[in-house]
Amino acid sequence: MKTKRPIEVIKESTIYLLAAFFYSLMIFFFTSSIFEFILFLIGAFMGVGYAIIDEEYLYTLYQDNENKDKKFFVSQSSLYILSLIPTSIFVFTSSGSFMAMGLMGGLILFFLVEMAKQMSSPELFFSKFLSLADVKPSTKNLQKILVGSILFFVVLHFLVLL
Repeated sequence: MKTKRPIEVIKESTIYLLAAFFYSLMIFFFTSSIFEFILFLIGAFMGVGYAIIDEEYLYTLYQDNENKDKKFFVSQSSLYILSLIPTSIFVFTSSGSFMAMGLMGGLILFFLVEMAKQMSSPELFFSKFLSLADVKPSTKNLQKILVGSILFFVVLHFLVLL
């Protein structure tokens, strides 16, 4: 198996990195100091970066040797995504750490961008991220999940601002 060079991974992940940058830029207007913004920016890139690095490199560390034909990614498992919801609620409402908020926001943002990219092939998205869920893979179901996820993302940020 040939591993990609880091520059190739960055080129393929440009949309995620741009989303993290613009997301952090919007948060800039709600921070009280440049230091908080820099911590948030670092956290957002760490969150998006973790998901990208897991897809490209980290999975080889925990991959099952018996089943090499099907790749398993921790950051794309149904249980991981479900645990991300209460964890992000805690981090945004109780932690007070701008880096942690950026990290959780970056992870959720990665999944939102991935959902939007997969709108044309919902079967791929459901097999990739929601393989354990008993949901029929259709564009309509993916749209419902995307709208619900975006609403969660927005409400999560309003909880911090209020």
